[in-house]
Amino acid sequence: MPMKFGTAIKLVEQELLLLREDIVAGRKERWERVLTSIAHHHAYRFENVLLIEVQQPGSTVVRTEAHWNQVARKVEERTPPIYVIDGEADKTRRLAFGEHWLDRHYFSPPMVEVFDIRDTLGQWPDRPESHPGSPRGSVRELLDWTERAAARHGIDVIYDELNGSDGYSLGGVVVAERRLDCSERFLTVLSLLAEELVRACRSSASGVGNVQESLAAGCITHIVTSAVGFDPIPVPPPTPPGPDELGVVALTALVARVQTVASIILNGLQAELAEDLPV
Repeated sequence: MPMKFGTAIKLVEQELLLLREDIVAGRKERWERVLTSIAHHHAYRFENVLLIEVQQPGSTVVRTEAHWNQVARKVEERTPPIYVIDGEADKTRRLAFGEHWLDRHYFSPPMVEVFDIRDTLGQWPDRPESHPGSPRGSVRELLDWTERAAARHGIDVIYDELNGSDGYSLGGVVVAERRLDCSERFLTVLSLLAEELVRACRSSASGVGNVQESLAAGCITHIVTSAVGFDPIPVPPPTPPGPDELGVVALTALVARVQTVASIILNGLQAELAEDLPV
């Protein structure tokens, strides 16, 4: 039986509560799974990332059946679909109802059926970048893409000889140690770019202005490195000052902001990941 919007929202709310409980208790496994899931599905809204992870943990590339048919892959028979919230209808709902968008008494957007690549048969897509687990481009290309992403946001990347530091950022300028090798340069510039973009978002009304920039930047670096084939950079979960000071709304705002900045970077690094997604 197809999943209804109300059921989907209940699943999202339950997963957020479990995530909050684990963070308050100091357990990091669920937090790391969420970050890894964002890495695979960053072009989806955060609610849909959670829905995908709850319904099929460990999924890597999810698309509609129509999309898989277009790339010469067939969904295996009797495969249960993964349900996500229709993106365009959801956007309309949010604009119409504002803070009441979660209220199931209002218009409910339709659900979309998607399938993980593990549940399909056929040749791999033409682009090798779409193959889960394969590195996306050379390290030199990744560094070039990261530098271009910085330039698009008005951030200068400078290489200089630093004493005892791999790099730092100064509000619109990223300075990295020139003697680092290519991989180290990529990771350093990526982390500093994340810090700059988080700082630029700090004044927004997202509810995460007081979140430590280094923590958010660490989460973003973890997501991006996972998505492009590097060993992900470990990152601890957020540590609230007290057990009652990290509500579900604040947690959602934090992760949504992290995902937004990670997507900004990934859309520059891997434009192919943002194509043909239903949401």
